[in-house]
Amino acid sequence: MTKHSNAVADRRFNSDITSAAFSGIPDAAFYRAVGTAADVGLVVQSMDGIVLWANEIYAEMMMIPLDQIIGQNPLSYALPIKDTPSAADIAAFRYRNEQNEKSQIAIFENRRGNGESFWVELHVAFDTIREFGEVAIVVARDISDHITRQIELTATSKKLSQIAATDSLTGLSNRLNVMRRMSQALSDADDGQTGVGLLEIDLDHFKTINDSFGHSAGDKILNGIADTLRQVITDDDIAARIGGDEFLVLCPNAQSLDAIELIGQKIIKANDDGRHLNGGSLHCGLSIGAAFASEKNLSPEDLLRRADFALYEAKNGGRGRVATYDKSLHAKQVEQARLGDELCAAVDNDMISFQFQPTMDLKSGVICGFETLVRWQNPRLGLISPADFLPLAKNLGLMADIDFAALRAALDLKVKLNENGHPNIKIGLNGSAELLGHPAFFQTMMTELADRNLDPKDVLIEVLETVVFDDISKSNPLVQTVQKLHDAGIATLLDDFGTGHAGLTHLATLAVDGVKIDRTLTKNVLTDPTSAKIISVMYELCRDLGLVAVTEGIETTEQAQAIVDMGGSVMQGYWLAKAMPATDVLDWLANRSNIVSQIARSPIAAAAPPRY
Repeated sequence: MTKHSNAVADRRFNSDITSAAFSGIPDAAFYRAVGTAADVGLVVQSMDGIVLWANEIYAEMMMIPLDQIIGQNPLSYALPIKDTPSAADIAAFRYRNEQNEKSQIAIFENRRGNGESFWVELHVAFDTIREFGEVAIVVARDISDHITRQIELTATSKKLSQIAATDSLTGLSNRLNVMRRMSQALSDADDGQTGVGLLEIDLDHFKTINDSFGHSAGDKILNGIADTLRQVITDDDIAARIGGDEFLVLCPNAQSLDAIELIGQKIIKANDDGRHLNGGSLHCGLSIGAAFASEKNLSPEDLLRRADFALYEAKNGGRGRVATYDKSLHAKQVEQARLGDELCAAVDNDMISFQFQPTMDLKSGVICGFETLVRWQNPRLGLISPADFLPLAKNLGLMADIDFAALRAALDLKVKLNENGHPNIKIGLNGSAELLGHPAFFQTMMTELADRNLDPKDVLIEVLETVVFDDISKSNPLVQTVQKLHDAGIATLLDDFGTGHAGLTHLATLAVDGVKIDRTLTKNVLTDPTSAKIISVMYELCRDLGLVAVTEGIETTEQAQAIVDMGGSVMQGYWLAKAMPATDVLDWLANRSNIVSQIARSPIAAAAPPRY
């Protein structure tokens, strides 16, 4: 209610006007009392709209003197100027009570005498008064505050809905909204006529930009990609950011897969100009997976999986390109899904096996340890390389299960080694991010060791330095796990060392006991002076820091000799032995040949870092 509609109980009736209006009406005093006490506007009109009587509240609401209201049709003074009818229309106005309705309710925007707009709710009832015949009795209530609140609530609701559907950084749709729109588009798809297209876009090496130039540069790149998408797509399409550096473009009225691929190509071309940053140009390439569907029974998740599968192909094919989900890729996905089901069954039924590859001290020929390597003998396809099924295991969330199984297999082998006179041979296993990040890993490790009466010093954990430690701060749970392993006496090696961009930082920060030099360096040690120099420097660094340096991938005597000459000590590779089942380990130890006799000693080798 505004101040113009608040009642004042002791208002005095305009006796002259009301007497004229109600002269001869029985119980006029009663009506005058009602009109005075009411806190709403009361108006009595003839059926042609002329005001016969009104109370003071109505006059105050309208901010028009009562004597200027009586005898007028409210259509002439109450409506906004733009809505005021012509004089002819006002003269032609008639109330209609054809259905003998007892009451009619309507809401109008009205205009006060000072020109101010406000909202009024009118209750119109019809009755018959002896002196005037049929009349319209109008109750007018100022509801401006209520309408204002409703408008504000509607605007707020709309704003909140927009926020809930929008990515806060780029202003594009977010994942929830685009998935909802995708569901609707698939439901509306016209079988065989039009379909739904989807582009999944991933930024190539985006993390490197964040690490090298900071998150503000990364945000500039993301907003630049968003601008590119807005420029390329049509008004019917929806662009969305669904993750850190992942985008989607939904095309609800797509014609074909070729048309979707063309949009992807336009996006890549538009993105090739790069972004300007601090006077320079900063570029981040795109990989795009394109999918198209016209069948109505497809779910948004199914379409997204198609685009995701195509995106994976784009990345594997060299990045910076568009890959389409066509028939051949569909066949590949079907096979991948079947393989995933088989892998899940293999993990559930303990059909994943493990083999063990030895490491040796080149100075003495003593076997230092065995690394645990996973194997999968698929009943349908035969032996599948870990490089082929471990990425699938990661996508399916099976890595921790496989690593826990590897842990048990490794510790069981260590028990056999101890029982058969080999107490100094360590057992090693690979620690994935999923294993190190598992809340039960450390306690499970300690429990499994205690159950077998093994010492923590019997175990070595190898961790991929290129994958696990993107964040080496002490708040990182993976870093905390490595520290706990170190404190418990379990050694940790950085695996694939020399291939990551932050290896030296990791050595300076993490509680690690050594490194494992990647085979990509070892295989070129005889032919590439740069690789040989890098390995030599690593050996020198490890000697200075008192760290173990294990060199993997040694396949020939000549490579072994080169490693020894540069100061290498612990090695692993086919020159020594391939991975073998646990059942063959003891026999191999008993019957292995002394291959160390094939290499010459060197002064540097005598100063090699300690073996683990």
